[in-house]
Amino acid sequence: MSRIAVLGAGSFGSALSLLLAKNFKQVVLWGHDPLELAIIAKTGINQKYLPDLQFPDNIRVESNIVKAVEDCKAIVIAVPSFAFRSTLQKISNKKKQLIIATKGLDPKTHDLLHQVIQQEMGEIDFAILAGPSFAKEVAAGKPSAVVAASFNQVFAKQVQDFFHGETFRVYTHDDVIGVEACGVVKNVLAIGAGLSDGMQLGANARAALLTRGVAEMQRLVTALGGDERTLLGLAGIGDLMLTAMSDLSRNRRFGLALGQGVSTQQAINDIGQVIEGLDNVKQVCALAKELGVEMPIANELHKVLFENLDPRRALQNLLMRDARAE
Repeated sequence: MSRIAVLGAGSFGSALSLLLAKNFKQVVLWGHDPLELAIIAKTGINQKYLPDLQFPDNIRVESNIVKAVEDCKAIVIAVPSFAFRSTLQKISNKKKQLIIATKGLDPKTHDLLHQVIQQEMGEIDFAILAGPSFAKEVAAGKPSAVVAASFNQVFAKQVQDFFHGETFRVYTHDDVIGVEACGVVKNVLAIGAGLSDGMQLGANARAALLTRGVAEMQRLVTALGGDERTLLGLAGIGDLMLTAMSDLSRNRRFGLALGQGVSTQQAINDIGQVIEGLDNVKQVCALAKELGVEMPIANELHKVLFENLDPRRALQNLLMRDARAE
C-alpha cells in the first residue's frame, strides 16, 4: 500500500507508525510540537516516548497537518481526547477514511468520538482501534491483539489488513458504541485500582472494585445502545486487565501515587504524559448522570479527584451502601 498519515506523535501514534511502516510505502507522522518533530526528523528517534527504537526511512514527519494528510489512503488519529475535535476540524475538508486510536469522550458535550466524527466530517468510513496494547510493547514487536470496530465491515477488514503483521493481530468488530464506552470506563477503573493498591488495601479489594466496576461499565454500554457482550472481549475485559493491573499504565500509576499520598499535581508532573483517565472520570460521571446510569465507583473517584474527598472516606462510602443482590 502507498501512503497513510498518523496524527499524534505521542507514544501510541509513534508505535502505530512503526507497525504501518511494514505495510505501507510511506507513513507520514504529524504532531503538535514542531520542535519534537524536528528532533525525530534529525535523529529518526522519538526521544520523548520511544527512545530505544529507530524509525525506518519510510516514516516521514510533517509539521503541517494539511500537508500530512494529502494523498493518503487513510488517516490514523492518535491524539488525546481533549484535542480530538480540534484535530478533526483542521482536516474537515479532507474526506478521508479514519482510524481512531484515541480513547475518551468529547470534553464539552460528552459525546462518543464517533459522534464527533459525524458532526465534524459528515458520513465517512471510520473504525475504532481498541484493545490491550501498550505502545511500548507494540513498538517493540511483542505480541498484541486488538479490535477494529466499524459500522462498515468492509472497511473494518481493510483496517485489519493495514495493521496485519507477525506480532499484531486485529479482529474485526461491529459494536462501535460498546468498544468506545469500554475504552473510556476502563481508564476510570484503572485509576481506582491503582488508588486501592496505593493504599495497600489488598488483592481482595482490587478484585472487588474491578468486578463491580465491570457492572458499571455494562450499565453504561447498554444505556448508550452498545452490546454487553463486548465487555467479554479485547476492548472490554482485555483492555481493563491490562490498564488496571500493569504498572506500565499511566492511569494505574496515577492512582497508585494518589493512594500513597502524592498530590494530584505532583502525580501528573511525575508521570509526564497525558493521563486520559483523569478527564475520563469527569466525562463518564457527567454522561452517566445524563443517562440516569448508576456508577458509584466512578462517582466516588470524582469526589476524590475533584472534590477533595479523602480516598479512605470514599472507600467507606462504597462499603456502607445498602446491602443488595449482585
